[in-house]
Amino acid sequence: MSPVKKSGRGGTFEATMGGRLNGVKFSLKGTGFQDGNGFSRGSYVCTQLPPKMDLLLLNAFLMLGYPSVHRPMEGAINPFKGLSYHYRRTLTLEDGSRIIVTTRHDKQASNVMSKFTIEGEVDIPALESVSSVVETWAPQGAGKLSGEFPMQWATKEGKKLKGVIATDYELPTKATMPPSRQYLMQRLASLSSGNRLEIIQDSELYPYKVGSGRAGGKRATKAR
Repeated sequence: MSPVKKSGRGGTFEATMGGRLNGVKFSLKGTGFQDGNGFSRGSYVCTQLPPKMDLLLLNAFLMLGYPSVHRPMEGAINPFKGLSYHYRRTLTLEDGSRIIVTTRHDKQASNVMSKFTIEGEVDIPALESVSSVVETWAPQGAGKLSGEFPMQWATKEGKKLKGVIATDYELPTKATMPPSRQYLMQRLASLSSGNRLEIIQDSELYPYKVGSGRAGGKRATKAR
């Protein structure tokens, strides 16, 4: 796989994912670019696609797994910016099946080295696209945040596949944590599948407005 070309300011990332998925050994590698202002682009390839699986499902963990890249809006604070961090994320589909991913993201100058460990059992049809998502962040003490968001994919048969994602983030205790109870972030990704996965994402981070039930500002962002 050829590396994603870097342009403008920002940095690069290298990602590996390994573990067991649907009873078989699974591995994936990827490279990408983040411009430091909310825009990210990545290219991934897996050695073998497990049965009853579609790579588009992994968008829940790959590009959406970089909370450090979101563009702060209206005074929002991104506690992940410029730091190494790790977390555990669980995707639960409507039928109760799950995928669990633990990660470690190590910041090295302008590059981030990411390791994803995956395990789970799912039985899904071929997927066509994925909808944008809005995640709520809630501070849970020094160096800890919880996150949750619903996610929806369109299948190639014109149906919907729905799931819920819950994440427990851990940062260095020196991180500047959000002063408010909750934050929301909005993201939109454009993907293509096969044994290769290409992702483009543009994301914004807003302060949570009490009583609004959503982030301030725009409803969604568009991938460039």
